[in-house]
Amino acid sequence: MKNIFFAFLFTISVSIIMCGFANAQTPSNSNLLSYSNDKSISAEDSGFHYFNEIHSRAVREFMRDYEGVYNVKWYKYKKGYVAAFDRDSITTKLHYNKRGDFEVQLRYFNENKLPSEIRDLVKSRYIDYDIFQVCEVSGFGKTFYQIKIRNENYCKVINVINGEIKVMVKYTDTALR
Repeated sequence: MKNIFFAFLFTISVSIIMCGFANAQTPSNSNLLSYSNDKSISAEDSGFHYFNEIHSRAVREFMRDYEGVYNVKWYKYKKGYVAAFDRDSITTKLHYNKRGDFEVQLRYFNENKLPSEIRDLVKSRYIDYDIFQVCEVSGFGKTFYQIKIRNENYCKVINVINGEIKVMVKYTDTALR
């Protein structure tokens, strides 16, 4: 189970980092993370689905766990389904496999929604950097944070797992100059 989690963690990290390169080079970085799986999903997807096109187990789990969410959009892709919605300035994407079983939750938000212990850990190590994007990944009983930070010269993508920080990528953001 641990190997499955770390393999999934690695896959999510690589996809977030690779999509983040394209978005970091634009001058209009949004407050929310835009490096999600939507691009790969929308390539195969019409964007609209009747509920009977989505596995009933996924829809039932979603409706049970997320009462009061009415602006949900469902996406279908080759590995399963994604339910996406915004609530309280947090974009949430729930990934379900083809059988409709929940796999992972991605929550995209700003620094002010980051748990204080994680924020303090990052800020104490990267004093000259600002946090500008956060992705909380939860699944398989684990939670980690992928955080984008920047200063005048560089951007970094860091993972915070079990209180440890690992730099995934360091690059120059042309929009900063």
